[in-house]
Amino acid sequence: MEGRSPQQCKSFYNNKIKPIEKRMYQLSNNPVSLTAVALKNCCA
Repeated sequence: MEGRSPQQCKSFYNNKIKPIEKRMYQLSNNPVSLTAVALKNCCA
């Protein structure tokens, strides 16, 4: 994620990662999302 603007990062998250996360969340029922944590740091 080096060199990405927060805007790029956010749209990448919303388009690519959120759907995968939702599926993983439903499968595992795990409220802790490593991807979300990583992206929060990226987008901060």
